[in-house]
Amino acid sequence: MRPLLQLHAVSFRLLRLAPVLLLGGFMTGCGSSSTPPTTGSAPKKSPTAGATPADAESADPTDGVRSAQALFELVPGGKDPFFPLSQRIPSVATADPAVVETKPQLPLSSYLAITGLRPSATRPLVLINNTIFSPGEEGTVQVTIPLSQGGEETHTVRIECLEIGKDSVLIRVEGEPGYKRLSPPAQP
Repeated sequence: MRPLLQLHAVSFRLLRLAPVLLLGGFMTGCGSSSTPPTTGSAPKKSPTAGATPADAESADPTDGVRSAQALFELVPGGKDPFFPLSQRIPSVATADPAVVETKPQLPLSSYLAITGLRPSATRPLVLINNTIFSPGEEGTVQVTIPLSQGGEETHTVRIECLEIGKDSVLIRVEGEPGYKRLSPPAQP
């Protein structure tokens, strides 16, 4: 009876040890004596003697295979292939002539006006767009340009007052060629 108990005790220990052995074998590659390649790619198999060229081609399925790269061009009015409901691609706006803002076609000097003139032999002064100048003086003037769809746009213009006459002023406008002669508006 004693040998039977010993046999049961040994089999019970083996049963407790079996899961540990199985897990250990699984973790080490099921007892395989070969080591995995360290380069990260599968080892190349050399064709065996007597193998046909078809066998050599099928030996490694990655030989001669190129991976393609997908390119997606996001164009205005198009759709994102991965997020078709996305609003990040701008839509193509139809150009409505009434909505498109037009820039002034006239030079900025055409928006300058004499609002006051004091010709004098000792100290002549001129008021151009509400900024006072004397001969030889430089300064900046605010110019208001009316827009075609309503509203207005303000620009800063740098001018140099060269001479002040009895009924006109000679100025130079920065960014424009030549000299400009301004006259006060006609009195009704």
